[in-house]
Amino acid sequence: MSYVGGKANSASHILAVLNHPVFNGMHYVEPFVGYAHVLRRVINKRSYTASDANPLLMLLLRAVQRGKSLPIVRDANEYHRLKHQRGTTLARAVAAFTYSFNGKEWGGYTPTYKGCSSTVSRNPPDERRRYYKKLYENDAFRSARLTEASYHELKPKHKLIYCDPPYEDTTGYSSHFDHDHFWDVMRAWSRDNIVFISEYRAPKDFVCVTSLEKNMILPGADYTEKRVECLFTHKSCLPLIAERADYFNIKMGHILKSFK
Repeated sequence: MSYVGGKANSASHILAVLNHPVFNGMHYVEPFVGYAHVLRRVINKRSYTASDANPLLMLLLRAVQRGKSLPIVRDANEYHRLKHQRGTTLARAVAAFTYSFNGKEWGGYTPTYKGCSSTVSRNPPDERRRYYKKLYENDAFRSARLTEASYHELKPKHKLIYCDPPYEDTTGYSSHFDHDHFWDVMRAWSRDNIVFISEYRAPKDFVCVTSLEKNMILPGADYTEKRVECLFTHKSCLPLIAERADYFNIKMGHILKSFK
């Protein structure tokens, strides 16, 4: 299942770091959980905590986690009626994401359609429901503590943290995301946590640990744009990573080389 900023098929470089044995047994925190494409593939952690500031998204994920039956949105009229309703209901949450273009919140009603270069019909809502079933059966997701919270409300200590924020100059959940404040919070967290951040670029005191070239599909466009997505960490995390690697006598050459 895809959505704007999604990691459904392009997270191997991230998981190679997060699932490195040096981080086994740590408490894992993901403050921008999205559709949980990364969360569900993180292994060998002591605990899992995931959050997002979007109340509709978190309502949907908690319903999936509990195995609730999800409402069906019959047509575009019902979709638009739910969009303009007030309140946080499961029906609105399902419409906002499950039936929207690329899974973007209220990105436009998307029923069955044929892709530009394909004769095969696709049904995104059904695809997403099958994904929800996969999520429900996933151990990390089932055991995760899911909370509705903005990242700057969190006070993590001694955690392994992965952040996938709205990327700068791209379409995200919020058009008012304060990127300067975000990087300041990442600096503060990096004093006593190990923090990794996905972005296309970062301030100079953050280092790219690994990267992947991606084809970015823009809503309403007939083309893709190639961009290099990086996994950053702050320079102050290096001693924490090295200390943990030394303690467990584990080599992390592919990561530690990036800091030299």
